Amino acid sequence: MGDVNGDGMLDTVYLYGQFDGPPGIYAENITLVIHDGRSTKSTTVHLKNNAGYKARLFLAYFNKDGVLAILVSCDAVGRGGSRIFYTVSFGNNR
Repeated sequence: MGDVNGDGMLDTVYLYGQFDGPPGIYAENITLVIHDGRSTKSTTVHLKNNAGYKARLFLAYFNKDGVLAILVSCDAVGRGGSRIFYTVSFGNNR
């Protein structure tokens, strides 16, 4: 949870995926969902490379606008130990 749209209210950020085996290991259709704490509307972000191992979600200040950004990372499938990273900025719900 954190204010990812800059309206001063806590938003809830979810990372979903479909697991074929134990949860938390390998997932397909990894999707980011942002639930706005003020309006209660949800926004779904479909990631281009949406399969991998150990998908993780992290909220942090990556620039000086005072709004938390979203970092999604996962270990890539069949790419020799590489990782996939997405940084998502959702200021003003865009």
